[in-house]
Amino acid sequence: NFDFSALKNFSLGDLVILQPRIDAFNALNHAHFQPANVSPTASSLGTITSQLNTNRQIQGGIHILF
Repeated sequence: NFDFSALKNFSLGDLVILQPRIDAFNALNHAHFQPANVSPTASSLGTITSQLNTNRQIQGGIHILF
């Protein structure tokens, strides 16, 4: 997984900093799959039915530092 953050500090006077930011988790959106079904009696033998990691998630926020 590749996580990414971007932020910028804006000074609001001498004591307050406004910090807007964007965070992206699994930014490249590469899938990591579960191992294939290896049960010889299952009709889904050899199929991959899910993935181990989560999809890309992006969030934004504003921090106020004082």
